[in-house]
Amino acid sequence: NVAYAGVYSKDEALRLCAGAYSDAPARCGAKAYAGRYSKAESIELCIGSTTDAGPVECADLAYSGLFSLAQSIELCRMNGSKRNATCAMEAYSGPFSKEEAISMCKNPRFTDEKSLRSEKEYSKLELMKLIEETNIKAFERKEYK
Repeated sequence: NVAYAGVYSKDEALRLCAGAYSDAPARCGAKAYAGRYSKAESIELCIGSTTDAGPVECADLAYSGLFSLAQSIELCRMNGSKRNATCAMEAYSGPFSKEEAISMCKNPRFTDEKSLRSEKEYSKLELMKLIEETNIKAFERKEYK
């Protein structure tokens, strides 16, 4: 009902919210669509979400770095968080390719258990430095978006 009362058609609302236990996917979809994401992208990003902000914050952070919009959505869909995006940037700044970083870090369990900094959040300055490092590597490899 929340999704259908907003910008989504009945079919889009059903796709977005199928199997949901709360209105979190609808709130997530509305937040995504109010930002840079199309209806289709917001649905893909937020299907299965249990939070209203996590996947959107994750995708926005990933996209501010080296990942394309499609890669950001793949990394963050369903229950992504900023932690997934920083995990992927950490992995890419090391020995891993973009595809390997996305594959490893799109699993929230992996990011919580295996990430280099799972016990500590990045400060704004540290995060900007990580984004800069990954962007430089992507430019050098001619892989930037």
